[in-house]
Amino acid sequence: MLFILANSGQSATEQISNQQTILDSIRIFNSPPLVRIAPELLEKTGVLSALCPRGTAGAEAYDAWVETSLALFEQDRSATQAYGMLNFGDWYGEHRYNWGNLEYDTPYGFLLEYLRGGADRYFTLGWQAAWHLADVDTCHHHAQPDKVGLQYLHSLGHVGSYYPDGYWAGAIAREEMEWSHTWVEGLYLYNYITQSVVHYVSSYYAPSMLHCTGD
Repeated sequence: MLFILANSGQSATEQISNQQTILDSIRIFNSPPLVRIAPELLEKTGVLSALCPRGTAGAEAYDAWVETSLALFEQDRSATQAYGMLNFGDWYGEHRYNWGNLEYDTPYGFLLEYLRGGADRYFTLGWQAAWHLADVDTCHHHAQPDKVGLQYLHSLGHVGSYYPDGYWAGAIAREEMEWSHTWVEGLYLYNYITQSVVHYVSSYYAPSMLHCTGD
């Protein structure tokens, strides 16, 4: 039974008779159907570099290693309870205490594996990582305007400056932004797949700003 309280005191009551239909609808919303071309055809287009589609003779060990990596990523998410708004999509434990800030381009790795023929789960983890990178690990406002658009180095609390230096041995406590820790290929790839303007802007803006600042 679903009871709905509307504005000005009105109410409506609806009888839900088919729970399975509701659950199926939720699954479709959470895991929408995906469409992609065959990896072999994608490779022939030359849009991306050689993909080595999953199941290719000689790639068995690599395919198995990728599956293990996916399992470890999801185990890390469960173990660290990385489901909060600032943490979801990232991984934890760089130098034991830092958030990884998606080193080394986690969105690219997952999305590329999806295009190689991996399960839909690779695309799901790829878009979650891409949105985290664009929303959390990219600076959107700063007292120093020339830092807007740059990406944060892996650090405590993703962006640093929560704790004093030396708070934990090996952890990066202060805010840092570096060329060597700026990931854009995954953002570009997500844009190519989905036409997300947000990720195109982020992927373009970060290296452009670093070039302008000379870092």
